[in-house]
Amino acid sequence: SWEPYPLSKRIVNWCVWLNQYPDLVGPIQDCIIASIQTQSRRLNTNIEYHNQANHLFENLAALLISSLFILGKNTNKPQTIGKQAKLAAQQLTEQINEQFFADGGHYERSPMYHKEMLEALEKVLESLKQAQKNEFIKDTSLDIALKELEDTITEKLPLAEDWLANLTHPDGFIALFNDSTLKKGMAIKNSHEQKPLNYLLKDSGFFVRRHKNTFFVLSCKEPSPDYQPGHSHCDIGSFELSVNGQRCIVDTGCGSYQNSQIRHHCRSTGSHNVALIENSEQSEIWGSFRIGKRAKIETLHFDSDKSLLVIEFKDQFLQSIRREIIFSSNRIKVRDRLFDRRITGTFCSLLHLHPDCMILPSTEIGNTHLTCNKAEFFITTSNKIRSAIHSWYPDFNREIRSEKLILSNHETEAIDYVISWKT
Repeated sequence: SWEPYPLSKRIVNWCVWLNQYPDLVGPIQDCIIASIQTQSRRLNTNIEYHNQANHLFENLAALLISSLFILGKNTNKPQTIGKQAKLAAQQLTEQINEQFFADGGHYERSPMYHKEMLEALEKVLESLKQAQKNEFIKDTSLDIALKELEDTITEKLPLAEDWLANLTHPDGFIALFNDSTLKKGMAIKNSHEQKPLNYLLKDSGFFVRRHKNTFFVLSCKEPSPDYQPGHSHCDIGSFELSVNGQRCIVDTGCGSYQNSQIRHHCRSTGSHNVALIENSEQSEIWGSFRIGKRAKIETLHFDSDKSLLVIEFKDQFLQSIRREIIFSSNRIKVRDRLFDRRITGTFCSLLHLHPDCMILPSTEIGNTHLTCNKAEFFITTSNKIRSAIHSWYPDFNREIRSEKLILSNHETEAIDYVISWKT
């Protein structure tokens, strides 16, 4: 309970709670404030510079919020607390500029952690506004640091909100890329727009398409950031699809940080909607939060005139996999190609189905008919296709069994299929 990450979460929660109940009985409030001071001192000696990323961000946010809270209570040692607040504000400004891409996405590329960082930014901003009432802070070097931080947050916050809205399905919950669980996202602007809305978020590596009653989102970036890819999965080219507000094709999600088998399953290439040589990994994943040799993006382009998205990358074995996707009003055509093969195995493409999906009998060769509550869609291909069981994790330690489709080609390094639907 005294590790810096849970410590950071707890400190912020106490400060927010006390601000909501300013008339709390004196002795109780004094006891909690004293505890916050103790926890804040402990956090200040154990900031997670070694972990970086969202851990460091949460540490600095908690340190700043608690320092400003303590200063607002006119407690002792204001100079020491003020120095602590100034350092936290300066470093937090640096981290915001480092951790958020120009398109608004957080650099760990997890919609779940993006939402966490967004909430942290909002709490810091609220704390900064309350600190403006403190006479001790006015016209000091701390005041300058706080104003610089406020300007940075004010600039980044709308971009981060828009990014989260882009990565939110019509059901109101986030896409499950990298380490993510089904958390509430952000309301989509122009949700009733009928013309296709295509967003290539090139900095953070996502492509989003909204059209009529469909939502398509695809991951197209290597593990990120280079120096801390612990929350990254092997998911280059993987996508999710919603039809009529219903998730149909899904990412596996994030089932556990403690269970090594579940952890490896969720991060592995075979748990995503990608093209691969069966049982191979795009990047070398090991441990629970480690990646060795990395896949690298070679080509990423969207041709709006042709409605064509092209992604090509080299995996850890230096094999090239190219995925081309052509969009039309009620169908998506996917073309997967493998070049420079270096390992043996069957070339496959995977499609993981939402647990509510049912595969219906079909008399047409090469045509798979599926329903998913309000959605009805088809997978059409000339390649071999079979189904298998997979585990979907909408939340930690919550396993739901479902089916996945495996398209394979034993003869050439090419797989083509079309996803079409009724609206």
